[in-house]
Amino acid sequence: MSGRRLILAAGSDAEVALEGSEAGYADGVLWLYLAGVTLPEAFALLSAPENTAAIVYQYGEMVDRYEGYGTITGLFTSDGMVRAALTREAS
Repeated sequence: MSGRRLILAAGSDAEVALEGSEAGYADGVLWLYLAGVTLPEAFALLSAPENTAAIVYQYGEMVDRYEGYGTITGLFTSDGMVRAALTREAS
């Protein structure tokens, strides 16, 4: 495996792979950097709970898995990508 990609709804029959996209976690926030989608498309993808139940970030031979990050706290465009900030719902 090479390159980078995000997989939304990971492990389900409805997986959505976003090639060239990235994820990173810091201070309770999951940051997604989405390539090849518009702001409205990103909102539609990320506001569907089934898509954010399990998010996988594959980069090279590495894989990070994030679960339960379904609350959008920020969504904007920058440098030709859509950037999204997701947090877990408060329990």
